[in-house]
Amino acid sequence: MTLARINPLQAWPDAGPALEKALPHTCHSHLDLRRACLRGEAYLLATDRMFLVVRPEKTVDGFELLVWAAAAKDGATDSVVDVLPDLEAMARGMGANGVVFVTDKKGMERIVGPAWHRRCFVMERRF
Repeated sequence: MTLARINPLQAWPDAGPALEKALPHTCHSHLDLRRACLRGEAYLLATDRMFLVVRPEKTVDGFELLVWAAAAKDGATDSVVDVLPDLEAMARGMGANGVVFVTDKKGMERIVGPAWHRRCFVMERRF
């Protein structure tokens, strides 16, 4: 599976709806992601089975590559874990200090392996 940067103007009719489904518990919409990609603040990436939007996030000692959203294409069951080696290579090539992603999937620590650690825990009460 090869991860490639793609043109958001051409790909958004397919990528937008898939990414919208991946954002139900955030304050962002797929239009926010599209706008950031068009401005060059984020990058739309794809494999033959999924879409991702990543963006550099400043840190006190440089920046890290944030996976803002990831969504499987029609019927695929791929996740961000399937492209972590490519994301890590991309981040290193950009000079990033690491890769970060947010997930609500239980057991993710087991899936990603011992090189990864949970940085924070989000608590929320919705009404």
